[in-house]
Amino acid sequence: MISIKLAAILVLGCFKTATGSCICDLTAESCDAFCCCDPDCSSSVISLWQSSSNNLCAPEKFTNYPTRCKNNQKHSIDNGRRAMQVATDSINNLLCIYYDNSPDQFNTYDSVDESSIDSSTISDRLEKSTEYSDLIYFNQPNATGNAFSPGDSMAALVNSYSGVWSLPSADSFGECNNMNSASWLYSQTFDSCTRTIMASSLESLCNTELNYVTYVSGLSISKQPYPSNSDHISITIGNITFRNLDDESIRKYDQTTATTTFANCLCSNALLEANYIVYTNTAQDTPSEIWVNIVIGNVGFSATTCPSEQIVIKQKFSIKFYTGTADLQIRSGNIGYISGKPLIIGYKNETNNTMNVYEGGFPLSGASTIGECVDTDLLTSDSPIINFGHEMIYNCYLEMSYEDLKTYCTSTTDNTELPIFSTHSEITHIGKFGSIDYSNPDDWVEVSTSSSSSTPTFSETTGTCTIPNLLHYEIIVAKVGIVSNPQPKVIYAQRSYQANTQWVFRMKDKTQTQKFYNTVVISYVEYDDETQNYHAPAPNPIPAMPDDIMYPFKISHSFILEILTLPLIIFII
Repeated sequence: MISIKLAAILVLGCFKTATGSCICDLTAESCDAFCCCDPDCSSSVISLWQSSSNNLCAPEKFTNYPTRCKNNQKHSIDNGRRAMQVATDSINNLLCIYYDNSPDQFNTYDSVDESSIDSSTISDRLEKSTEYSDLIYFNQPNATGNAFSPGDSMAALVNSYSGVWSLPSADSFGECNNMNSASWLYSQTFDSCTRTIMASSLESLCNTELNYVTYVSGLSISKQPYPSNSDHISITIGNITFRNLDDESIRKYDQTTATTTFANCLCSNALLEANYIVYTNTAQDTPSEIWVNIVIGNVGFSATTCPSEQIVIKQKFSIKFYTGTADLQIRSGNIGYISGKPLIIGYKNETNNTMNVYEGGFPLSGASTIGECVDTDLLTSDSPIINFGHEMIYNCYLEMSYEDLKTYCTSTTDNTELPIFSTHSEITHIGKFGSIDYSNPDDWVEVSTSSSSSTPTFSETTGTCTIPNLLHYEIIVAKVGIVSNPQPKVIYAQRSYQANTQWVFRMKDKTQTQKFYNTVVISYVEYDDETQNYHAPAPNPIPAMPDDIMYPFKISHSFILEILTLPLIIFII
């Protein structure tokens, strides 16, 4: 009995080691790099790879798990009150699969008997296989109709060639996939995708995928879901923004149209972003207007001859569908705010008593991409937006020597006039809810502002500068509505300039420079939750009966009047 079991185990072991037990051994009679199961590798080399300090061994067999360890960004400890996440190695190391003992690891495929295969078997298998074609088909039930249905691909003319409306998106490697297309009524915002090319090929890309014409002036969209339709809509330019790729600063382009050109290995006005807005008819089956806001920039090198280097170019696309062409209001919730949506911020114009609203959110500015405080309200491509419920810290630095710090602190210069602070004078009100009526004064909370009363001072003994260098927002939030569906509401907001953080010069050499920080802090404070408990009235112990239950019923029969009275029956439970 024992020998039979042992034989079975030995056979199974031999079978498994004979099929894929060392998948990294790809070179016969030679040691493959980092393949610790390769019999052609010496024991000393394998020991080196297996050491805990190196841990370089390649996988020895396939696994059903695409990744053995989960991404630490996906598993974390959540602190809902502060909207923070903490991920530690001690947690994430527990989320690794070291050994797979699921039953399918011991299952095997049946051996195929080649003699049993005939032509009919082959034909049957081929009919069930997937047919491949590089042509684009419109898999739509109404491809010959006159109206779109949700999810239909949108036909387009690109430089007079018929095709689909391409919206490049990132593939699994982050590269731009040009085969992704717009789908009717499906609003989408794609992550940035990259185009990696040699500098010598930049001119070709500049005339196609980076060209303004490809995505704007040379693009028209069909009003019907089939490509042979002759009725198309041209795309109207909304805003054009120019991005300086050297410092990521952005500015409004000074012309109403753009032209992409190539010269001296530089692609000027290359398209970096295209954000489309499609307005539909009231039936939501036909486009009526299409607008686009674009971001352009200069890509490449300023050189007579392109160097032998790779260029990595990022592009980003989005599309949104709206019904009608009237003025639209983008909400941050309905009615209460949704965490992560832009905080509705407004600036009241006292002259005409109107409210100017920062749709899309208020961007924090005043810091360069390297964190330096700038003299202008510089916006960059990654300028953060003040979002509801998200506490944040935004800062920039001034780099000064000892004498520079002393002069700055004792001069009449007002530190709060730096753009990182001064732009906040444009914030006077905050919306109470995520779906407020902009024109209703009762839907706004006025921001209370208090300035620091301290006068800037400098101590030569300690090298300490006391100056307002912190702007702190405190936004009070309360929950309203029923407990099972709370609606967050802003009930109070204040901001204050503070000098709590002193600038202390700590360098040994007074001619050396040191960084001193100015900071903006956004805090959300929850108002004490108080609930009102509702108790439904107790039911009547005796069921209520109709008040006419005792009425007599008259029945006419052979001219004799019979009066029937229903007996009263009371059930006492």
